[in-house]
Amino acid sequence: MTTALRKLIVKTLLTTTILCAAALAAPGLPAAADILIADFEGENYGQWKTTGEAFGPGPARGTLPGQQPVTGFNGKGLVNSYFKGDGTTGTLTSPPFKIEREFISFLIGGGMDPEMTCMDLLIDGKLVRTATNVKSGGSEALTTESWDVSEFVGKTAVIRIVDQAKGSWGHINVDHIVQTDRKPEGADATAKREFNIEKPYLNLPVKAGAPRRVVATFVDGRIQTKHTFELADEPEWWLPLEVSAWRGKTLTLIVSGLPGNSKALELVEQSDSIKHTADAYPDWQMGPFVKHPKPVLSPTPGSRFQCPILGKEVRWEEQNVYNPAAVVRNGKVYLLYRADDKNPGLKWGRTCRIGLAYSEDGINFTRHPTPVLYPDNDPWKQYEWEGGCEDLHIVEGEDGTYYMNYTTWNGGGDTMSVATSRDLYTWTKHGPAFRKATPGNVGGRSGVVVSRLEGNRLIATKVNGKYWMYYTHPCALAWSDNLIDWTRADKSVWPGNHESGAIALLRDEGILVMFNTQGWKKPLPYQGGTWTLGQALIDRNDLTTVLKHPDQPFLYPELDWEKRGFTDFTTVANTVVPFKGRWLLYYGAADRHIGLAVFTPKANSPFSLVK
Repeated sequence: MTTALRKLIVKTLLTTTILCAAALAAPGLPAAADILIADFEGENYGQWKTTGEAFGPGPARGTLPGQQPVTGFNGKGLVNSYFKGDGTTGTLTSPPFKIEREFISFLIGGGMDPEMTCMDLLIDGKLVRTATNVKSGGSEALTTESWDVSEFVGKTAVIRIVDQAKGSWGHINVDHIVQTDRKPEGADATAKREFNIEKPYLNLPVKAGAPRRVVATFVDGRIQTKHTFELADEPEWWLPLEVSAWRGKTLTLIVSGLPGNSKALELVEQSDSIKHTADAYPDWQMGPFVKHPKPVLSPTPGSRFQCPILGKEVRWEEQNVYNPAAVVRNGKVYLLYRADDKNPGLKWGRTCRIGLAYSEDGINFTRHPTPVLYPDNDPWKQYEWEGGCEDLHIVEGEDGTYYMNYTTWNGGGDTMSVATSRDLYTWTKHGPAFRKATPGNVGGRSGVVVSRLEGNRLIATKVNGKYWMYYTHPCALAWSDNLIDWTRADKSVWPGNHESGAIALLRDEGILVMFNTQGWKKPLPYQGGTWTLGQALIDRNDLTTVLKHPDQPFLYPELDWEKRGFTDFTTVANTVVPFKGRWLLYYGAADRHIGLAVFTPKANSPFSLVK
């Protein structure tokens, strides 16, 4: 071969290579063809694997019996987990596939719950993307969404469609899952941002009524939290996420369904403090309270107890743990909490008992192995069996005795009873609080005693020569000389809708009463029937006149484990205690878990504490 011929060949090859590269990079040329992952048009799911009953024997042909009309799917078939109604659960998992395009697009509808009704993308067993219907509450109209998976091209993945919800909107609809290099028109893709965690909070911009987005946090390649929030470019307030547990690590915040022109993710701030409007919490009110992202206690099947009435062993806290009271003693936080077993043989299907756990930091708790208060073959069995001992409040007396007001249920009605202890482990029952004053009328529940802050202790305090207690749903008043025997005062703060809650704190300007309620005059960004927490300032002279009452709650269900559980959309608090310079509010979430929200007062706050 001559030298001239070699040069000609090399020149030709170089020219061809450059032209090919230019052609590939040139804009406006057709993208690579889409790759169909699943269109669910067959009679069965093929190589996709199911668990449980929710997804039925194969794709649905549209709307299922008893379901609202399903729209927005392609062709004749789709994934519809409403099989046999919202009571069934299960999963549907794809065979492994290789990611070969920049986006995965799909149609999705059904319930809005990023934990219980969702579609997940997993790589090497780790969740890397997730989606749920983002229309508030739920919708049977499927809409287009997509994930940006460009960073995973070449890797093997699986898709898992999840239905673990049993209540209203406890199902998911999915169709037409496709790999594509073209972001589908109208679809909102995944957005993400990384933070090197050096400070305790991420402040997220939110606005009531803004579209809800799935927000997930990842650390070390593993998902840590997954919630839905109303992220907004023009926030009304800031929602703090506590991230101190990952200090020194890189946290990735991933938001699904965020429009490409949104600035919400850019507005997220890492901070040493909670960002909020200056007038959000006036001096008379506690707050803001920052939620711990995960429950501090959840049910466990491992705890066993020999029930003295049944004469057999029961798993006494396997179904629910919630609605606790807290006491700070000897530098530790003690939680006494309501725990439910499962017993289909009983009329109510369960018995409630009072458990105990303690913590050095207020977050990580060690459980006592058996309940400390429970129905027994004693004189009070007629009030406590079969339902048991439940929602409770504890206050300390002047001499260091602890007084517990707890609700008992015998299947016919609530009774508020009293027990005392010197060490929180051993309790003496005294029977119904009203049995001496009104033997024929001992009904009642949820009694919180007026107390004062002394150092870091909450001490029962007399007003006008008597101890006072707010109890039951109207926050009715009762009085006592000894904190055991109570007499109704035949007056209440509200006519209804307000149940006495976490504290009744005596202050110079009045009594700060926290309450649990389902009723607010102002429309709120969550569904009706939701149990929320409020605060009010009550006149300290007549104990019933409301001096101040905000028009919105200070705590309500936002996190997924607060919205789905034994009773959906429920946050109920019976306790808030001072501990190491902060106020710790423990609350029942969805009647299944115990959550924690923390208020850190500034140095000049009227609620500042001795550290």
